[in-house]
Amino acid sequence: MINFFRKMFIHKKSQLDIMQNTFAILFMVLILIIFIVFFASLYMGQVSDKQARFHDLDTKRKLNLLKSFPELSCQNSSGQHTYCYDIVKLYVYAESYSAHPYYVPLLGKSEIKIRKYNPSPTIKKWDDNEEWVVYDYQSAYPNENYEEYVLTTLPIILKDPILDSESFGVIEFKVFE
Repeated sequence: MINFFRKMFIHKKSQLDIMQNTFAILFMVLILIIFIVFFASLYMGQVSDKQARFHDLDTKRKLNLLKSFPELSCQNSSGQHTYCYDIVKLYVYAESYSAHPYYVPLLGKSEIKIRKYNPSPTIKKWDDNEEWVVYDYQSAYPNENYEEYVLTTLPIILKDPILDSESFGVIEFKVFE
């Protein structure tokens, strides 16, 4: 009988040891999972920050590329003005080339509008507020539809060589995602 109780006691103690080891292993696995989730979320945050920085750099590159287009920029005897666009060139360009496929590799999936805001009441030749669509990816490829975009605006000078005047304008640069 004593042997029976001794075996029962040893058997119960073994079960308790097994349960303790099982809970210890489960606890360690749970802590490991928490660390993995924490570091994965930290890594994903860094990746999204890098994507945002890359997107900003790409937008700035495209805006600088647009600044260097001779078909739009102002010219004078000393060369080009920075962020100055010729209104007459904008009229011709917007009517003829805004959906030209040549610009797709350069400007990508975007839309570029130039808006003129004329605060001066003395200039009557052009409308007070005008806009020109310089580049429209969706016009070049109408089967692709993009609804989400990031908008970047940039102030510019619009020069009218006919009236020899300058106006304030804004480039609206939409990059579709």
